[in-house]
Amino acid sequence: MSKIFFILVICSVFLAGACKHHKRASGPAPSDQETSASDRENGMTAGKATEEETFVQGCIEKTLGNDRLALGFFQECLHMNPGNAAANYEVAGLYAKSGQKDRAVGYAKTASTLNPANPWYRIRYAELLLETGQHEAAAKIYKALSDSQPDNVDYLFYYASALVKTGKFDDALSVYARIESIEGISDTLAFSRILVYRAKNDPAGEEKTIRDLLMAFPENTKHYYLLADFYASRNQQEKAAEVCRKMISKFPTLVMPRLLLAEIYAAQNQSRPAFSEAAKAFALPDGMQEKIALVKNWYPVSDTSAALSPAQQKEADSLCSILRRVHPDDAGTFFLSGDYLYKEEKWKEARELYRKGILLSDASYELFLRILLINDRLKDHAAQLKDCALVIESYPTQPEPYYYRGMVHYINKDYQKAIADLETAKDLNFQNRPQELKIMLGLIEAYRATGDHLKADDLAEKIKNMPETE
Repeated sequence: MSKIFFILVICSVFLAGACKHHKRASGPAPSDQETSASDRENGMTAGKATEEETFVQGCIEKTLGNDRLALGFFQECLHMNPGNAAANYEVAGLYAKSGQKDRAVGYAKTASTLNPANPWYRIRYAELLLETGQHEAAAKIYKALSDSQPDNVDYLFYYASALVKTGKFDDALSVYARIESIEGISDTLAFSRILVYRAKNDPAGEEKTIRDLLMAFPENTKHYYLLADFYASRNQQEKAAEVCRKMISKFPTLVMPRLLLAEIYAAQNQSRPAFSEAAKAFALPDGMQEKIALVKNWYPVSDTSAALSPAQQKEADSLCSILRRVHPDDAGTFFLSGDYLYKEEKWKEARELYRKGILLSDASYELFLRILLINDRLKDHAAQLKDCALVIESYPTQPEPYYYRGMVHYINKDYQKAIADLETAKDLNFQNRPQELKIMLGLIEAYRATGDHLKADDLAEKIKNMPETE
């Protein structure tokens, strides 16, 4: 069976069922002299067939994603028969999808009125009422739906949600209690209650809800985190810490409870227990990204951050050492460790760790550039030539490796190679005035070393005439 034929069959069945309850547009009946009963019946059948065919075509276009064409077909159906509930429903959906909610709500109301037995028509109408700010009217529809099927949890959730939007928080909580009596406690139900308690500014109710959830599902760790966050957000740090300690006792191999406890201690300026818990967490096998985030937060290591105190540096080095031991195959541990050594100006040690990290992953250009800068500071010309060649192979359009290699060639008195690399660096440099100036000064020296004073003087004149700012 082809896809199109399948769609046609489904749409036809849908329309036939929907249209049983539709009111047909009425008009003056023709006289017997004008047409026979058979002719009238045939005309009505033909009109019905055309209407159905048009509706099916709209369904096909909608399925294919051609919303504008689909809307045209459904509106044509309504032109033939304004009492087509299914077409009203579809037009409402397409207008809503295009953001025309105020326009959609009228069609949804018509569909719901024409065929109130179809709950989907009433649900769409209620949804649009909510989205257009008509919360009370929406709540009435959801209440009627839930009254018609008292054990339908979906309807009850819809109703409670509408009550919340009207500000009837206690009524919503009563509906949630009804839901719990039907299906018991659940995450969805508990989180819905929590939102109501927050809207009511009722922390006691929120706390009880979380504790009930934790009691119902004692093995679900996210409920512990929820309770710990509840206490921490209200500056009840000791209660939050107690939740974390219970988690550590119950789930000793989890990283996050220890990291959270470490953060709680740090917020209370208890640096020694904070570091102790962090170290214990770092010794566990999971949570790599969370561990790195904690280190960077506690011990800022960016080029613009303030220098760490000796005690902070020692702690950072210790945590990084644990990371490298526990996560030996993760490049991030070596890059992070290298950053701290770089900030301490321990160039050789930092370079060694950067290189280990590069072997484990595809490093960014900035890390390669940092190695070239270290080589330059160490005056390690042999390493610089080797590293520049590797960087150029991976990043052939970046100017820095050509510059650094050109300067090493100049120091080694290989002036022609120096000039070639420095000229390439100059050509590749864009909108970096300080770097351009360094490259040009290096070129001037290389030109003079080869006796090409004309090029050197010309370049010196260009430097002299360069504007101070671009």
